Amino acid sequence: RNQCHFHSEELDVATIERVMLGGDLRRALDRGELQLVYQPQVEIETGAIVGLEALARWHHPSQGLLCPVRFIPIAENNGTILPLGRWVAETVCRQIATWRGQGLTPPTIALNVSAEQFKSTPEFDYELSQTLQQWDIEPAAIELELTESVLMETTRQNSKIIDRLRALGIGIAIDDFGTGYSSLGYLRAYHVNHIKIAQEFVKDIQEDTGDAAIVRAAIGLGRALGIEVI
Repeated sequence: RNQCHFHSEELDVATIERVMLGGDLRRALDRGELQLVYQPQVEIETGAIVGLEALARWHHPSQGLLCPVRFIPIAENNGTILPLGRWVAETVCRQIATWRGQGLTPPTIALNVSAEQFKSTPEFDYELSQTLQQWDIEPAAIELELTESVLMETTRQNSKIIDRLRALGIGIAIDDFGTGYSSLGYLRAYHVNHIKIAQEFVKDIQEDTGDAAIVRAAIGLGRALGIEVI
């Protein structure tokens, strides 16, 4: 009533793709189509690898290699983010144990956590600690990356989960720093180990003086608060 609605074939295609990928994703874990790759975090001054970030990749049987931006939003909407998150934690712990068994000493590994994992799993910290114990991995070996949007959606109960994770010795990092709201409040409330400056500010840092100023300010803030900046 008193409105205009526009439809296009592209909308149909996008909707059908989301539905099809959602169905495929439910079976992907059982079929072993998912894998983790580990992106290094490098110290600028020395070139040393000081951390890793676990990133999921999906070897889709018909569409090839898919990055998280294609399937994580779908997983968050259809509930598969919960088994996917458990699989990521299990796989990371197994990988740490494997590397150590080979005589290697891997640095801290960061895992991305969705708001849905906090909201739908009240005992998230307990489940994670059980997985660590199963593989004989100390909590300090991993770090959880939460975006500012995740922190925005946390309730008081979710905040207690973060406090319990910190008490266990698990590190906390804020991802995509600078794109959310009340960033300074989160830094104070959650006593984070790292802030990761959003890629959108870093990618054009050499050409865009505004982006350079934002990055410079974020680095200064981190140094002032004793928080490492990625």
